This record gives sequence, structure tokens and C-alpha cells, in this order.
Amino acid sequence: MQGLNIDVTTQFYGQTEINSFTQYVVTAASKYLPSDAEIQINIKSVQQMEAFAERKSGSKSFYTHVFSSY
Repeated sequence: MQGLNIDVTTQFYGQTEINSFTQYVVTAASKYLPSDAEIQINIKSVQQMEAFAERKSGSKSFYTHVFSSY
């Protein structure tokens, strides 16, 4: 497998909620998804992109970014 591109739609809008949800998604992805594949996770609300997480192939940790809505 070369990689996974995952879109998650959420109803969370607050900065703290998005931060916590992003951490949860990264923890679950680290536990359940293949460790040797490149993974890109887009966390979106109905209105906009809220956060992004990516792990390059061969890496053990995710890079995350939570977009500011202000």
C-alpha cells in the first residue's frame, strides 16, 4: 500500500474541541492504520477545513496543523 487519504467531517467548531479531536484522531491512526504507509488526514467541518494531520512513510510521528478560524 502506497498511502491513505482520509477525510473526516466533524460538527466540532471550537478551537479546543478541534485540538482535542485532532489529537484523538492521530492517536487512533497511530494505533490502527498501517505504519509503513503515508497517511494524510483532513478534518473538516461543513464550512471549512479545520485541521490536517500527515505522517510520511517510514515516520513514527504525525505532523498536525489546526487552522485558526478567527
